[in-house]
Amino acid sequence: VERRNAQSGSDVAMKMDLDDSVSEPEVTNICEELDDFHDLLLASQQQPEQEDNVLPALALPDDPLCGGVKAFIDLLDSGECVRRWLPQMRGLLRDHWGHPELRGLQLPVINALMSGKDVFAVMPTGSGKSLCYQLPAMVRDGTTIVVSPLLSLMEDQVSSLRSRGVSAARLGSDTTQAKTTQVFQDLAAGEIQLLYVSPERIVGTNEKGHALGKLGAILKQLYDSGRLTLLVIDEAHCVSQWGLDFRSDYRKLSCMRGRYPGVPMLAVTASATAGVERDVVKNLKMQDAVSFRDTFDRFNLFMEVRPKVSEDQSIRELVALVLAPTSPKPACGVVYVLARREVDRVCETLCELGVSACPYHAGLPVGVRRDSFTKWMQGECQLIVATVAFGMGIDKRDVRFVFHLDMPSSIEKYHQEIGRAGRDGRPCRCILWFSRGDVRRNKEMSHKQYDVKRCEDAGKFFGDNSCRHAGLLKYFGEKPAFQNCRSCVAWRQISGPG
Repeated sequence: VERRNAQSGSDVAMKMDLDDSVSEPEVTNICEELDDFHDLLLASQQQPEQEDNVLPALALPDDPLCGGVKAFIDLLDSGECVRRWLPQMRGLLRDHWGHPELRGLQLPVINALMSGKDVFAVMPTGSGKSLCYQLPAMVRDGTTIVVSPLLSLMEDQVSSLRSRGVSAARLGSDTTQAKTTQVFQDLAAGEIQLLYVSPERIVGTNEKGHALGKLGAILKQLYDSGRLTLLVIDEAHCVSQWGLDFRSDYRKLSCMRGRYPGVPMLAVTASATAGVERDVVKNLKMQDAVSFRDTFDRFNLFMEVRPKVSEDQSIRELVALVLAPTSPKPACGVVYVLARREVDRVCETLCELGVSACPYHAGLPVGVRRDSFTKWMQGECQLIVATVAFGMGIDKRDVRFVFHLDMPSSIEKYHQEIGRAGRDGRPCRCILWFSRGDVRRNKEMSHKQYDVKRCEDAGKFFGDNSCRHAGLLKYFGEKPAFQNCRSCVAWRQISGPG
């Protein structure tokens, strides 16, 4: 069967080889179908381009991302048009990071910031939070200020950006005078796209009763000339007295809103309850902040709670897992313990049992911590044994195990610490050894009533037989869409000492 497009003047032919067994009525039907298809094709070619007046439902009401999608739609046509900057960002994402597209909540968050809105975003570890402010910083003419709580985190971010050809610098308590002077010169000249600073640096330049320092004076010049484009509070839960890792200087960062009104502010964290969010937004004096909350579920983490019979027994179980044959290299992981003195003991035991392990806690000299971290990142050390000092901002994508030999003091800490695993999206194992004695021990170390309450909540969470994934979602205010996640082992009988 052949049909030529005479109307358009082109020599378009549609052919079909017919078997001898095809009857004449069947040939007629085929011809009619081809006629219909041809007419539709011509109609589509002649139809002018137009946009839908009504968008389809892009998210169901019980979708965890529903709120973010709605905010995205509401903001899509406000402020800077997404069509102006999105192609450029996609090019930068592809050329500098090797990713073909933005994912998850990245586009909605970026769109809100590019529209001049203040944004509070809760995005899990591995979801690409940093790109939400790094990409806008690269397409706008000016400087983005990023407040970060850890020197090591700032150093890693700046090194990574520079390796990708992005102009970035940092100012921390360990920055030399010569380096500080150079950063000030580059900042004043508009040669820095992203400046990472400790909260102490920002607060120190803005407290009442103090003359503005050099950093404050330069930031004011940038603001007055319209070249201060974005304010970022990374690990924003540190602002809240109800959040993890509360920092008093983070609490004072509200000075940024008073000194730089109109500059969009992004507060971003991987772990915050609704109460922490309200506290952060209020204390930072964010204006009509748009809130985005990604799902807290990390479906690639297989969570398990085991009874703690003894530390030696837990370590033997741990060693059996990490020494199992693996390819192409030994799987790496993190071992969390509660106290510093336990780090060295556990690390020594692991080494005696044939597992390469390095210690990490705040009481170790800076050089020792840096050496342990470097060996672990480069694969020279299979396990890093640590306290909670080893947490925020760790970006090693192939962590396959997270072990807790002791119960963490809160569900938030547990969520943050298992977030070290599986940033590449591949399956990981998270095992916690639990006893009621750990609950008492954590409560004895708590100094405030709400810390005691967190310990009790954690004890209930690890001591029951419910789904771990569903329990985490409920704790953070998210309604699970499943009864059984099939990604955890619910421990059905608590046993062991104390």
